[in-house]
Amino acid sequence: MTSSYWNITKQAALNIGLFNLTDEKYTLWSDLQGIGGGTAALPSATTMDRFSQPGRNVRVSFKYQF
Repeated sequence: MTSSYWNITKQAALNIGLFNLTDEKYTLWSDLQGIGGGTAALPSATTMDRFSQPGRNVRVSFKYQF
């Protein structure tokens, strides 16, 4: 994860973030809580794919305070 911001003026700011630069497939432990119906067995690979995080992505936001 790489993120940066730029305070354009006292009221305006631009935020930019680059995430998952290596494009690896991963899931967050907190996303899998309760999956598996209360059994100790791990969810199937197909089920885990539904909860995997996105590949490479960029997030941009602009904030303006009145």
